[in-house]
Amino acid sequence: MALGAARQAAWALARTPTPPAWPRPDGTGIPAPADGGAAGETVRNAYARARTQVHGASTDCRDPRRPRP
Repeated sequence: MALGAARQAAWALARTPTPPAWPRPDGTGIPAPADGGAAGETVRNAYARARTQVHGASTDCRDPRRPRP
């Protein structure tokens, strides 16, 4: 999405009838973390604990204890 926004901004600045040439990503993307994602899971869990302390009930849609509307 950010690349699309950047391309639109470049087109607006160029003031041309067609968008400027824009290289396509090579498809490699971001490599998987060396720790298998453990650091991300740690951060998500810490955030969930803080969110629950601030807001009370869990807002995680995967949490079976979450109140349903």
